[in-house]
Amino acid sequence: MYAIWLPAVHVLKVGFTEHANVAIFLASARNRARKRGWDTADGSCIWKRPGDTRTEAWMQSTLAFRWYPAFEQKQSRICEWFRVPDLGSDEVAATLEAVYGLVPPDIRAPVQLPIF
Repeated sequence: MYAIWLPAVHVLKVGFTEHANVAIFLASARNRARKRGWDTADGSCIWKRPGDTRTEAWMQSTLAFRWYPAFEQKQSRICEWFRVPDLGSDEVAATLEAVYGLVPPDIRAPVQLPIF
């Protein structure tokens, strides 16, 4: 799990990746943000924790009750980009940590599928 904060436009991207290198998902988020015309100055990864697609779904759905999507969705899927007005990076990271703390441990832990 990771969160990319773009302070110039007050937009946060919360997602999941299997890549360990922060530069990979930071560059991807910046490129997508630039395509939307957003200022990516001072954008950075402000939060990173273990998780998988289930953790991502939990985080995104919970955050959807706190913050509005940063753009209108064309599909009914929950957005991974959020408009976060009037908060700094420390406050955003603290909110993410609080929400992450609510993720049930069985969802946060990697799933070990049985081998038949």
